[in-house]
Amino acid sequence: MNLKRREFVAASGSALAIAALPGGLAAQPAVAPGEHYPVGDFILTRTPRGLRVAHKQEPERVIWETAPGGDFLVAEGATANIKEFGAPEGTFEITDSVLASYAKPTIGGVEAAGTTATVSGVLTGSSGHIGYKLIFEAVSATQLHFVIGADGSKAPSINRVRLLFASTKDEAVFGCGEQLTYFDQKGKMLPILVQEHGIGRGRPIITQLVDVFDHNSGGNPYHTGLPAPHIMTSRLRSLFLENVKYGVFDMRHADRIAIKVWSATMTGRILYGRTPLDLIESYTEYAGRMRLLPDWVHEGVILGLMGGTDSVRAKLDRARRADIPIAGLWLQDWVGVRTTFAGTQLWWNWTLDESYYPNWRELVADVESHGGRVLLYINPFLATEEGHNQLFTEAKAKGYLVQKTDGTPYLIRNSSFYVGMLDLSNPEAFAWIKGIMKSNMIGAAGAAGWMNDFGEALPFDARLHGGADPAVWHNRYPVEWQRANREAIDEAGRGDDMVFFSRAGFTQSPGVATLFWLGADATLRQGLQGPRALPEEACYRGERERLSGGAAPVSPLSGRSEHPRVTLSVPARPRFDGRAGAG
Repeated sequence: MNLKRREFVAASGSALAIAALPGGLAAQPAVAPGEHYPVGDFILTRTPRGLRVAHKQEPERVIWETAPGGDFLVAEGATANIKEFGAPEGTFEITDSVLASYAKPTIGGVEAAGTTATVSGVLTGSSGHIGYKLIFEAVSATQLHFVIGADGSKAPSINRVRLLFASTKDEAVFGCGEQLTYFDQKGKMLPILVQEHGIGRGRPIITQLVDVFDHNSGGNPYHTGLPAPHIMTSRLRSLFLENVKYGVFDMRHADRIAIKVWSATMTGRILYGRTPLDLIESYTEYAGRMRLLPDWVHEGVILGLMGGTDSVRAKLDRARRADIPIAGLWLQDWVGVRTTFAGTQLWWNWTLDESYYPNWRELVADVESHGGRVLLYINPFLATEEGHNQLFTEAKAKGYLVQKTDGTPYLIRNSSFYVGMLDLSNPEAFAWIKGIMKSNMIGAAGAAGWMNDFGEALPFDARLHGGADPAVWHNRYPVEWQRANREAIDEAGRGDDMVFFSRAGFTQSPGVATLFWLGADATLRQGLQGPRALPEEACYRGERERLSGGAAPVSPLSGRSEHPRVTLSVPARPRFDGRAGAG
């Protein structure tokens, strides 16, 4: 497959879709007279009430400017109250108590030299004044890096930063990662937080019932397991944050967009491009770019089956008699199954259950003899029940688990059982789970890929290796989980041939993941429901994810609570899969 990356990204149709949306690309505000400072290939302008940024290639087009009225920056000292719930856990409620707030920025001066410019000034609040600095640096021809933070003796009291910049009423806003409900985010406020998608997601009756009977797992339209602090607008304006801590993108006001991060410093990049594709390419220089899928995934369907050797063979034979081309078999219950109130779930011990799958190697050989592959399932949790807790016991003894403040394992609820969670901030735990993938999955089970599930549930009050901050690691966790999977297949010498598909992620996931899972049919848009709507929904969601660098998504053909049936894989379009009982 010899497809150039630009052709691959362009094939998604994103550029055409954005150009056709309201607020088009024609009417662009021009740079007003003021003090101009060259910053590499960018032009920073100080205006009477704020700042503007343009690019030397199009000096008359504004690609970023501070909010109208001059109120473009707020610094706060605050404390957060964070509650985690759900079954599986991984849904969060975050409220903030602001102790001190400083706003009404002045611009005391601008110092520019070469590729950098520093804006300094003062913010005012009920507790007096505090200094700030906004530093711009042109790190490439299309990326203007910025860092904002408080300055002076009061700076240590600041742990929240909010930046407000200009928008227009008809400017459509896209991005923020894999957003499952809306394409245009104008008028919305989105949390940039890795968490469970939710079941119902705000739909009347369904959501309320799920909340009552499933530990408040209903969610809302803005919950996603794969957010990204990145936006692109219909006026070809784009920026993203490098911060990994929790944040909020507030697009509810017609004339401005406000971004807030739960950090003492906000850091990000303003992007320049003449087309949507230019902006995506500039963004993915930082976020990473997904590799092309191996050719074998396009040779037929990937059947997602469960039930043990006899059941799988019977269904496989039936598919062959119907002359269905089969690229692979996804056997997520390779570890054996348990029965819970949620249905059939797996034993999370990541070891082949040969009593459930007798003659496993003959089954794998049979699939491979017909040109297919076998795929499995794994997640970062470990079963605690006697007889299935060998890996949990080993990880606990070696200090490889996320802990409570008292040093005991922090057990995470999933339906009716609790599991240990791998501490991926611990380099030894990271290497240990890679070894299990290589020995148990690639070696003993002969896998050509798998689903690497979950990654949303890291508690904010956990104790991590070496005192690592869980507020930093929460959004980072799924990226490192994907990195462990990617390094495992690379170290096994199978990096170009194997595929794993991921449920959660963050900004830099595209550089390490091979596929993304879009969610089950319970997360469909209002007005669409069930498998008949999934092809349309998968295309709809796939376009949204590609705006934040996710070039290869998959979407379920059968539902979250059903046994899987069929997975399809197509190169530059969404993939369809089936997923059983949330593992």
